[in-house]
Amino acid sequence: MKRKKIIIFTIGGILILSVFLINYLKNKNPVLKTEEDNSGMFSYMIETEAGSGNYEMAEDNKWPGSGYIYNEQLSNCENGSILTWNDETKSVTVKSNVSDKCYLYFDIEPPEGIILTTNNTDNIFSPTTPAALNCVGSNSIYNQKYQRIEVASIENKYTTCNLTYQIPSSKNYLNNYIISLAGQTQGNGQVVNENGYRYEGKNPNNYIWFNNELWRIIGVFDSASHGQCGQNLVKIIRNDSLGGLAW
Repeated sequence: MKRKKIIIFTIGGILILSVFLINYLKNKNPVLKTEEDNSGMFSYMIETEAGSGNYEMAEDNKWPGSGYIYNEQLSNCENGSILTWNDETKSVTVKSNVSDKCYLYFDIEPPEGIILTTNNTDNIFSPTTPAALNCVGSNSIYNQKYQRIEVASIENKYTTCNLTYQIPSSKNYLNNYIISLAGQTQGNGQVVNENGYRYEGKNPNNYIWFNNELWRIIGVFDSASHGQCGQNLVKIIRNDSLGGLAW
């Protein structure tokens, strides 16, 4: 009879301990899935404009719907609780031993690819000046030769790039530059003033990138050559042939 009482008491103790552990774990690791689960522990910080990095607290304090992505880097808790985002269930798990207040940050979900901002007020690219490029979350360079941004290794769905143009303080036109080289040596050749200013030699520095193609400068010629009165114009020839033609 005593043995039965001990067994019943032991089983009852296990049941009480199990209920205690379940309640403890439930309170220790609550899972927030929708706005109905919010009991004042959470505040939602919503991005005001895609890629802006500016946030406002949601007025209705409701779980944001579609069109937003969770910002793991910014989301935090005042007393050090740990937030874990589950992208499949769109829920946040909170691990904490103390009462806490947590702030969940959500970005406006952009289309996959690149968000580009420039320092130009009219947002129009300047085709004449070098540019400095700074991208977040990717490996990117600005190819001055082709005047394009080349992006690789995007860490997430998108990367944000800031393109800064360096406006030159003065301009030096190509025809005036070539004329100023008259009699000077470049490489194995020089600019010779002979019926126009001609580049001569096996290896003068007389190549330019034009229309996304490599062209060689022949020289600078006046109206006697091209018929445009009062103008010294640069004559160039395409470096690569267009191919053989049969006549």
